[in-house]
Amino acid sequence: MRKSALVVASFAALSLTPSPVRAEGQVRLGAGLGIPYGVIGLNVEARAGDHVGVTAGIGHTVFAGVGWCVGGRGYLFSADRKLRPRLGAYFGTAFVQADLEKKKAGLALGPGAHLRLGKSGKHGLEADLLVIVTPSTSSVEDEWGGESVGVPVKLSLGYTFSF
Repeated sequence: MRKSALVVASFAALSLTPSPVRAEGQVRLGAGLGIPYGVIGLNVEARAGDHVGVTAGIGHTVFAGVGWCVGGRGYLFSADRKLRPRLGAYFGTAFVQADLEKKKAGLALGPGAHLRLGKSGKHGLEADLLVIVTPSTSSVEDEWGGESVGVPVKLSLGYTFSF
């Protein structure tokens, strides 16, 4: 029992220890899929502090023209960590309806993470699991004449480069 508790405590301490990479750059550019990328597109994040980032994205919805997004991210760990869990808040293109060629902006919130790759940590991968909190799916479906808009939970994935 003591041995297993010691092993668990050791792993917990190691996970909280900063990894030996330099602090991330002040600006990060990414390409990906999802709300932060305007559906399919680019996203830029500027650090507003060690634990805060301001972000904007522009992309294409494929069916309904240009998609966009603005938002903020709050990071649990500082910028010198390889894995940085976060909470994000985004406002932008949230719903797209292919048949009607319509799109609808909304507010999405949820957890995510950024994983820095390589020795320099300049390259990375990021993912978010977002819940669209407004407008509701039922209000969008009513507005669009009963057309289904799917579930209000969206996944975003992207590749990033810091400079």
